[in-house]
Amino acid sequence: SLIFPLGLCKGAITIDNVSLVRTGTWKPEESEMVYNGDFELGSNYWNTYSEVYKAGGIGDFSNGKFTLKETQRGTENWVIQLSTNGYFTLNKGAAYIVSFDAASTENDHIWLNAGEDGFDVNSDGNIWTAWASNEFLLTSQMKTYTLNFTMDNKFEDPQGRLNFCLGNTKGIITIDNVSVRPVQ
Repeated sequence: SLIFPLGLCKGAITIDNVSLVRTGTWKPEESEMVYNGDFELGSNYWNTYSEVYKAGGIGDFSNGKFTLKETQRGTENWVIQLSTNGYFTLNKGAAYIVSFDAASTENDHIWLNAGEDGFDVNSDGNIWTAWASNEFLLTSQMKTYTLNFTMDNKFEDPQGRLNFCLGNTKGIITIDNVSVRPVQ
């Protein structure tokens, strides 16, 4: 997806001659579904959202990891998010394992959702339905966390995404090595 965040701009805005060209041939490992899960390509294939910091992106994507240092976090977990761009297909009845490494300088709770990316796939009236969701307690030690789930047999999601909910936390949060793989 190509996004021009213009919400805080004032005056006339002209956008012209925009093109989107594939410049590389990088692909994840054969069974890996997440592009740039190790953040070696910075923020490519990832989005951040903040209800608290409405001007500009949040977090740091340097050094091959995502780090959230901003001190204002809000009171709800969804007000700060790190998510994939909604580019992988979650097939009917298929089982998946999501894994990631994470740590925090505080004992923080974060949520991970695997689900819709702004399209109402299951016609429930919600464009952000989570097919699977779990809360994880982070400690100061980098640890691998997993979320296993099976898609419903009634539908597939051609634009599935991962969404880390990081609001309502206090510490410096680090996330790395994000992976989604079908269970063989």
